[in-house]
Amino acid sequence: MFLQDFDVVQAEFVMDSEDVAHEEEVREETKMVQTSRLLQEPISSSQPSKTHASGTKSVATQVSQRSGCLSVESLRGKPQRALYYTGLENFEKLMPVYHSLGPSACELTYRYGAVENVSVEDQFLITLVKLRRAEPDYGLAMLFDVCKKTVQNIVITWLNFMYHEWSQMNIWPPKELVIYYMPDRCC
Repeated sequence: MFLQDFDVVQAEFVMDSEDVAHEEEVREETKMVQTSRLLQEPISSSQPSKTHASGTKSVATQVSQRSGCLSVESLRGKPQRALYYTGLENFEKLMPVYHSLGPSACELTYRYGAVENVSVEDQFLITLVKLRRAEPDYGLAMLFDVCKKTVQNIVITWLNFMYHEWSQMNIWPPKELVIYYMPDRCC
């Protein structure tokens, strides 16, 4: 099975008619993009397969194969794009900020249910784009090929997580170091 089926996590909220229409639109665009990719790229047998109890085999799909326009990997080697979307100069400066959050970024408990179709790095990127560009949720949903409710779930969860993690960091140098580097009086 080559095409992924993007199911929307619908935990404690109800999708309105606009969200349903957008979800159908995203699914159709996803199928078209994935079909065109399949026609252009050679078939790779490097993906692991899993045999189920029923005897059928399924090929594991990776989250990074989404057809969205923006991802952390799309910023690699494109400093202008990274600066525009995140405010950080390039990919090499973005990743240490992500890693400063520690391994608990991979074990988040989301506010409205699990997010399974977006990589952890891309969730971080969604949050940074929301903060830097003040992009509406619908715009982020189109950029990352997810529904608006998924974007809301990611942003709320990640903002709380980043506040919690970064507020525990000691950013101030010791008093002795401040005194050592303090300029002399000019007059």
